[in-house]
Amino acid sequence: MHPDSSTESTTSEVATVQLEFRDLTRITGEAKYQEAVDHVLNVMDQQSVVDNLLPVSISPETGKFRESALITLGARGDSYYEYLLKQWIQSGKKENKFRDWYVQSMDGVQHKLIRRSKPHNLLFVGEMSEGRFSNKMDHLVCFLSGTLALGAHNGLNAFHMDIAKELLYTCVQMYERMETGLSPEMVYFNQDGASQEDIQVQVLRVSRCQL
Repeated sequence: MHPDSSTESTTSEVATVQLEFRDLTRITGEAKYQEAVDHVLNVMDQQSVVDNLLPVSISPETGKFRESALITLGARGDSYYEYLLKQWIQSGKKENKFRDWYVQSMDGVQHKLIRRSKPHNLLFVGEMSEGRFSNKMDHLVCFLSGTLALGAHNGLNAFHMDIAKELLYTCVQMYERMETGLSPEMVYFNQDGASQEDIQVQVLRVSRCQL
């Protein structure tokens, strides 16, 4: 967990145990587990957010998002989107609110966060902060290719499979274009055409006093 403040939780933190708690209710017959995690998502859903793209910082006391917080499908946001689809499938595709929230989120991703790099047109998923787009993508975002493919396989938008394939190709390039053969934790995608490298890495220098 990497909260922006010691008084805040992250979106992925509070939305990452729903599958397990719902299964506990199925196994034990005790409704309290599912009721607890359903309440969390219902509180999150009551807030006004655009395209169901959620800020990554939330108050555990009030359930309110910090509106100025980052919007990302990388660290601190990823599990929320992944688990929406899987909860719909887990329910036997009967609890359609999860499907609807997921589809709305993916529409938002497509229209607001997906861009292409220069010069080779790699598809990537960026971030938003206070309405401004960032060309940064965490390696964690690579989960989305599998999630989109799973949704398409279960009857959702077939176009999601096309996005999944292109994003997966980009994620492979994050390995293949590195001298070490290892992907960085995060990369930046070239969008101004000034460089011939689509994928850029910012090296952080750590002093001995920080170790």
